[in-house]
Amino acid sequence: MYISVSSGGNILSSIDTKNWSFQNLKLPINDIFFKNDTLVAVSQNGKILISNDSINWELIDPGINCWLKSIVYGNGLWVAVGWDGVILTSKDLINWQKQKSNTSILLTSITFGNDLFIATGYNGKILISNDGINWNILNLSSDLSFEGIVYINNKFVALGKNGKILVSENGINWFPKNSNTTYSLNSCAFGKDQNNKDIYIIVGKNGKILLSYDLDTFENIDLNFKHDIFKVIYENNLFLASSSKGNILISKDGRKWEIIQTNINDDLVSIVFAKFEKNPFLKKDSETKVDLSNTFVGVKVEKKKKFNLDKWVLSKTPTKNDLFDIVFYKEIFIIAGKNGDIILSYPLTNLENENITKLISWELINLNINNHLRSIAFNENNIVIVGDNGVILKNNISDTPNLFDPLKWEKYSINNLFLNSITFGNDLWIAVGMNGKILISEDLNNWETITHDFIAHFTSVIPFQDYFIISGLMGVILILEKDIGLHKSYTNIDNHIYSLAYNNDLMVAVGSNGLILRSYDLKKWYKANSPTNEDLLKVIYSNNVFIAVGEKGSLLISEDGNNWYKKSTPIEKTLYSVAYGINDLVIAVSEKGNIIHNEI
Repeated sequence: MYISVSSGGNILSSIDTKNWSFQNLKLPINDIFFKNDTLVAVSQNGKILISNDSINWELIDPGINCWLKSIVYGNGLWVAVGWDGVILTSKDLINWQKQKSNTSILLTSITFGNDLFIATGYNGKILISNDGINWNILNLSSDLSFEGIVYINNKFVALGKNGKILVSENGINWFPKNSNTTYSLNSCAFGKDQNNKDIYIIVGKNGKILLSYDLDTFENIDLNFKHDIFKVIYENNLFLASSSKGNILISKDGRKWEIIQTNINDDLVSIVFAKFEKNPFLKKDSETKVDLSNTFVGVKVEKKKKFNLDKWVLSKTPTKNDLFDIVFYKEIFIIAGKNGDIILSYPLTNLENENITKLISWELINLNINNHLRSIAFNENNIVIVGDNGVILKNNISDTPNLFDPLKWEKYSINNLFLNSITFGNDLWIAVGMNGKILISEDLNNWETITHDFIAHFTSVIPFQDYFIISGLMGVILILEKDIGLHKSYTNIDNHIYSLAYNNDLMVAVGSNGLILRSYDLKKWYKANSPTNEDLLKVIYSNNVFIAVGEKGSLLISEDGNNWYKKSTPIEKTLYSVAYGINDLVIAVSEKGNIIHNEI
């Protein structure tokens, strides 16, 4: 994940470098650094921000009141520098100590390499330390004003005003280079060109980009781009640079650059690549008794190559009624809909990938039920469908698990109930519906009503390790634990929540007016930037992708639950539900018997 920060307090994130989402922390930021699974940002008022996921940020006050300009990590120590010669150090990011720098000049940048911390500043000052605690000052020419320093390819490279470039291998002996420019230079990155040759890219004021193979001669790269460029990095075979006016510059070879305009207009003062290894979602919270362990409901599959979710095809089923839910069970898609419609696909086994969508045939099952069917769930022994007027349909497959009889349905009815969702987990069936109804059953024959004090219409339920999560209208999310009861998870929103899904990192909820919420602990919920204002009615997580569908043919995808992208679909009607099946086939169901599927 790429993270960029701005002087206006915005934190931008992107998976693909092209699409950027942001949140504003209302705290002007000067720099960001990633190490040990942690993002650390420093601000203009002396505050420090830390995050383990790029979404949730903790504010640390080290007790100073001056700008912090730059931060780095080395030898088990975090070191930040800033105005008035300030130097702060910390081993744990919580407790910070102010070190004696023996100067009051502005320290603009700091780096770590060759077992040395080196900070640069104005008036030709270079500060050197081997432990981050004790510092020595190297006084170069007073007309040098440094803007940045990096350690790359076993060299320290210091950059400054008037096109100044100085290079050192040991931090003591510095050699000036002729950049042939008078523009201020801010940052340098080391990478590869189109011929896999080592190159240095230097960026600076007024869109200045220099390319060098040896740090002795420099080639000017003219982009006709006049905005200041503050930081450049090289990650994943790409150069990325952050700039003023919310611009991100991207290049594969250092010569040809693509300019990405993000959704903000601030100066993007720093950029970093973060690869999180640890999982903050898995920590136990004793207060809410939520233990989100690395457990999947169903089968956890190995990560596969990305499948096509860009092109969608409109198709028909044998009914003209609205279709409300779809699941994929043992080579068969099962659809439930209006007026008791149940629609099945014929088994998809042994169909060739390129022909699978053409060979799908649908069968409409007529059970003479007039109730609308809203939700489908299954386990190894039963397929269950629930709907209006308390209808519960059960198809027992325990005797012949490989022979699903589409006509063998047992009907139950619980009067005066409208059931919107059903799920199975923890050896229990849970159904929820209007007027706060929650039903629980172990055998599908005997149903118990859970009494509680929450006033809400419930829309969906999903299982977790030892409990269930229930969503509802007016921002309701509840945690149900067997033998304990219900806990409320506070979303602080009034939107209706229609559906929930999760991976092993993140819980996602979708709802009215394009609402997308995400949470790592079920205590704090954060809004994602949604590309639609239409109601989102269903979200699933399959094959390492979140897929959400809703009104007016809305279909959104996200790999991380934070960055969402809207896909064009061939339908303007409501998409009620979506399911992932064999051979990377995804089907969404809609009004009037319509369905759409991805092109594979």
